[in-house]
Amino acid sequence: MNIAFVSTLAAGGAAQGAENTFRAFLAAGHAATFLTLEGQAAKGFLPLADTFPSSQGLRPVGRLFRHWQALSDPLALAQGASELFSDAATGLFRLGDAARQALSEADVVNIHWNAGILLSPDFLAALAGKNIVLTLADLGPLTGGCHYHLACRRFEAACGRCPVLRRSGAQDASRRNHGLKRRVYGLLRPSVIALSRWLADEARASSLLGHRPITHLRYTYPLDVFRPLGPDERQAVLRRLGLPPQALVILAGAYGLDCGRKNIAALVRAVERLRAALPGRALELVTYGYGSPPPAAFPIRHVGFIDNSAMGELYGVADLFVHPAVAEALGNTLCEAQCCGTPVVSFNVGGCPEAYRPGVTGFCVEPASEDALYAALAGIVANPGQLAPMRRAAREFAMAAFSPHKHVEASAAWMAAAETARSLAEYPGLGADLADNARQSQRLFAASDRGQGIRRA
Repeated sequence: MNIAFVSTLAAGGAAQGAENTFRAFLAAGHAATFLTLEGQAAKGFLPLADTFPSSQGLRPVGRLFRHWQALSDPLALAQGASELFSDAATGLFRLGDAARQALSEADVVNIHWNAGILLSPDFLAALAGKNIVLTLADLGPLTGGCHYHLACRRFEAACGRCPVLRRSGAQDASRRNHGLKRRVYGLLRPSVIALSRWLADEARASSLLGHRPITHLRYTYPLDVFRPLGPDERQAVLRRLGLPPQALVILAGAYGLDCGRKNIAALVRAVERLRAALPGRALELVTYGYGSPPPAAFPIRHVGFIDNSAMGELYGVADLFVHPAVAEALGNTLCEAQCCGTPVVSFNVGGCPEAYRPGVTGFCVEPASEDALYAALAGIVANPGQLAPMRRAAREFAMAAFSPHKHVEASAAWMAAAETARSLAEYPGLGADLADNARQSQRLFAASDRGQGIRRA
């Protein structure tokens, strides 16, 4: 089987999960390519487009995010634990020759995080006759543009009056984008893989994908990279990080620490309370990711953004990994930590409890309750001996749950059974509307580059 994996981004949680799947298929002997909007030669990713006319130093992804930031209401994002609204704008106006060739040779096209590329008419025209599988890493494919929201359920109907937009109304960008997606999904006829039962249930409740075949399947992870450390290895990493060997090490992080949905500040406050209540107990909080950790009354060891091999060491040296997100489809970090034999803590939100075995490999905490998080951590600190059997159980669980072989086997069966996409030429009305949408995107970016800004029609 020849599979083309497609993702807007080359980095971030969803992109990493897609890359893990791509590499597992290659290792299993399948032909596979990985295409992202801008590509990444060092990783062997092909660009969807060959050339990138940039302005003011911004390439297509940067221009998309600048546009989405202008659309989104910062206060609403914080209140809804949402992320930037991604409208119908496309950063892909013409497929490059390498991407066109890869899509032509593929039997299956597995589309992952796709904001900014899904509505490209050139991309959609290249998918005719291909088995289409859509992998959901968040709610974005189900909505008119938001990726998470704590309260809004309008995606079950047709969106509109979006609480995340600066300009919201009955026929706002969320409603228009929802309508275009509905027509595009009718063209693609995708089979759907959601990362968790929770996300699969959300897809079934949606008006866009509720009628499509839907299953749930967690990502796979490289178990040779994410592995437990031996005693000597662990002591060496502790020394390199400047951590005392007797300390209880709590690890937390995200691709970007400024993401309010990841809720790192709640953990910082809980650790502050712990250190105040237990002044004689050596507790260390280590964080990673782009940006800086929230201000704290104690020193936080922040290591910045690091690659997978270093991440494996960081997980392995931690006594506990805490993921305090208030909304999450699954939680890559929860899975990676367990691969390294590290017990985890999360709130009982979204698909997080499906990433581990509550009470066996981790601790599941009352949703979004900082008091409950503090109480859980206090109980762990008071009885650290309970972590040793959990470390063994975490690695055993990870080897069974995140096995590359099992993941490829289940994914390949789902891909083989998927329907084929129809030809865009059969839908001239949709083709014309998508072409007009692409022209609007080009004008929008050109105006934004000039510093003028325009309102998307």
